[in-house]
Amino acid sequence: MKKILFILTLFCANFCMAQNMNIPPTAVPIMLQIHWDEPGGMDPEKPRSPIPEIYYDDHTIYFEDTSHVAYTLKLVYAGVVVWQTSVEATATSVDLPASLSGNYQIRLSYSPDFYFYSGITL
Repeated sequence: MKKILFILTLFCANFCMAQNMNIPPTAVPIMLQIHWDEPGGMDPEKPRSPIPEIYYDDHTIYFEDTSHVAYTLKLVYAGVVVWQTSVEATATSVDLPASLSGNYQIRLSYSPDFYFYSGITL
């Protein structure tokens, strides 16, 4: 019985590790918040989405779930978009320009009025 339990534990540990293989152990989680500029309540046609789990390490953003929707990733400084790119739904990571340094707001946008955001220091 102990042998079966041990093998089952190893299987579960390997499965959990396989889920996050693209994320390096030094990556820092980014705690995203929701921004939505839609007065008058929730639009029934607006798609609902869980808050994505993303991480960063140096100038690379990693996605926990590789079945996310497509986003526009933006870096914003003082209200101005200084860099942006499209992120495909199957992307596991995005490299940010190495020339950027400092404090930025990172945005994962569905649309101009609905996006996830957080602060990031490069």
